[in-house]
Amino acid sequence: MACNVCRGRKSKCDSGRPSCSFCLETGATCIYEDQRSNYSNFDAASVHIIDRLDSLERHLEERLGNIPSQCEKSNISHSSAQPMLIQYPVMESILEWPVFESLTSLRKGQSLAITDSDSTGHNPSPGNPAEQNPENREVEHDFDIEYAIHMFLQNVHSKNPILDSRVLAEAVCRCSANGFDTSRESALVIIACALGLRSSPFVPSRNTQHVPQDTSNDQAEHLFRRGNQILALQPASLLTTQCRFFCGVYEMFCIRPVAAWLHFSQASLQLKLYIHSRTFSYPIHPSVDSGLLQRLYWSCMQSECELSNELRTTTVGLDQLAFPYAFPQPPAQNEPSTALDSGGNAGQLKSWMYYLSETSLRRVGSEIISTMYSKEPGNWTEDIPGMCVRAQQLLDKLDAWMDNLPSELQVALPISESSNELGLHVRSRYLLYRSWINRGATSIRLLA
Repeated sequence: MACNVCRGRKSKCDSGRPSCSFCLETGATCIYEDQRSNYSNFDAASVHIIDRLDSLERHLEERLGNIPSQCEKSNISHSSAQPMLIQYPVMESILEWPVFESLTSLRKGQSLAITDSDSTGHNPSPGNPAEQNPENREVEHDFDIEYAIHMFLQNVHSKNPILDSRVLAEAVCRCSANGFDTSRESALVIIACALGLRSSPFVPSRNTQHVPQDTSNDQAEHLFRRGNQILALQPASLLTTQCRFFCGVYEMFCIRPVAAWLHFSQASLQLKLYIHSRTFSYPIHPSVDSGLLQRLYWSCMQSECELSNELRTTTVGLDQLAFPYAFPQPPAQNEPSTALDSGGNAGQLKSWMYYLSETSLRRVGSEIISTMYSKEPGNWTEDIPGMCVRAQQLLDKLDAWMDNLPSELQVALPISESSNELGLHVRSRYLLYRSWINRGATSIRLLA
């Protein structure tokens, strides 16, 4: 039998009596378990110390008995992490309500937008340079560059005004004069032209009619592939990050959400690495790169998060960074205030109203997700009255936000005759967030 000192050290004891060799060598009081209750050989001070040690041992045993084992803690953390998959208010999450449990056992936690492409054959990705035909290596000047850039600025840049139009204009002039090369500026112009040829002006719904596909889409696809080939050879920079972002926008125009998510994720990852490589401050006169960084951050973060939510995938963590700027900085912020008020910049002013409104509205959407979708649907019935009150508060907040929009983004009735494209985009986002709130309220009634 080992003495209590050696047992506490978890070392080998020679069980010598009345004291083991270790206690003799160190001068420690050697006590065996069968002698604990026999304190006749000790003085009063030693007995008092032993009593205190016994009391401490009992307290430690009680506290250690209440701490779960490592296996239990891993099970707890695993179970607590599971509900995070269903916090996103995507349509597929409705099929995961308990009432539909028998219908979705094979699709739980998956996205209906992602299908198994292996069973249907391999289709070369438009963005993969290694899978392109060798004859597609050069960009021919068989299209109007100025027209394509004009369509890009009108149909694409107006929704995501992250580019400095003067920088783009200089790059376009060089490419028009000298042709396209393998530089990052050429890649930007090529991808912008591809977006301009792929996009089309907004037409009110009353005038919508079927338009057959023309050859501009084939030209746009060719340009897009060439732009990706150039990007594959470029090191990471803010300019290549812009190109990657607009590649994602192009894929969304072509309704290829998974390919778009890959481009948005790559752009976000490049931007995240760039942010980690610098320290933030609030300069009196922000640089051009500072404003561009802010605009890229908000565009990449919002695009990747929204598409990741729909595809039920994870993000690269750009939204988790402690980014110090609450809103992106417009390119013309350093110019006189009258510059944006002139007639030539009226479109830019409205575009930035839309862009900042989208950024502001996303915060309301994040609050809806945090309030309504942070738990599994089965837990919504724990506090039905409180959940209904919170849902109404969110609806009131959303309506108040909509009522305070600038007049330029207000949509006049009837909706089908409105030509306010940016206002209609904001209204669509508003209706989407209302559906998130009402979907939670509907599920509460079904689960009650």
